[in-house]
Amino acid sequence: MTDPDYLIKIHFIGDLPPVVDNLFKDHPDRELTNPFFAATGFNRPGKELDLDGKNLQLVLVDCNSNDCKDLFSDATVLFFKLSERESFNRIGKIFNLSQKVNSSYRHKRSIIGLLDEPKHILQEERDELQNNENIEYHEINPTDITKIEAILISIVEKSLLISQAHLKIVCLGGSERKTSIIRNYTESKSTVNYLPTIGVDITNKSINIHGLRVELIFVDTAGEKFFSKLRPSYYRGANGGIIFFEFDDRDSFNAIKNWYNEFASYIPDSIPIALIGIEGEEPKIPVNKAQALAQDLKMQFYELKGYEHELNEVTKKMTELILTN
Repeated sequence: MTDPDYLIKIHFIGDLPPVVDNLFKDHPDRELTNPFFAATGFNRPGKELDLDGKNLQLVLVDCNSNDCKDLFSDATVLFFKLSERESFNRIGKIFNLSQKVNSSYRHKRSIIGLLDEPKHILQEERDELQNNENIEYHEINPTDITKIEAILISIVEKSLLISQAHLKIVCLGGSERKTSIIRNYTESKSTVNYLPTIGVDITNKSINIHGLRVELIFVDTAGEKFFSKLRPSYYRGANGGIIFFEFDDRDSFNAIKNWYNEFASYIPDSIPIALIGIEGEEPKIPVNKAQALAQDLKMQFYELKGYEHELNEVTKKMTELILTN
């Protein structure tokens, strides 16, 4: 069975109605076996859905009984009973109702009130939930499986429009073509004539990794010594790094260790760093020498075969490494 185009994970918590076990029962289960899915928590069976021509996998996680990781959760749905004050009081213990969720990164939290009798929750308390802009509130009959499915589909539709993870990739090195290559990749157009990076150049690129939607933020730092005191402020919080050099520029190769040491001193050891060698017309550095240096510094090594070469392969492999680390 093929992997999905999109992965969606929704966490359930609270007093779940029994009907949740039968959600989307008319859709087949699909289990993902790639090691990537095991490392990111998507290796459990999920419902295979087709939505507007998109093939996706919907994984519903009962956070009351399972290890519930926030990573890649598109939404959390909390159920409570309108007939039980204790059930209602759990809302404040689980959600901070005044805390806003970054809409560019993650979907709003949802709360579902189960309409059972007798109702012990005042109408004014329910109205407060309804008017809270930081959540989405619904009231349903606990046996109305169709309504629950409709709420989940609405969450999925909105989740498909936003990124599930934002990763910061710092780009370093003395290559004169570094900035042009990065811009060509992130802006999807050729930038042959360019000015050297003034301090820092920040661009972004959205990619899909095995169905996960990831926003890559490239922080392209200036190589001039004048900016050496400014660069560390951009290193902090990095999820990965790329050091560029050119095979026909010996100085750019000789500077690799300095760049590595400068960057590594501001990041945890677990942050992956890649070394990229840009092919030139008259190479002065043997490929095996660059490979040996990368291995010595525990960096992944890649070659860019031409000026217009996109960073697809490098960034996808680095992103996968970051997400499974």
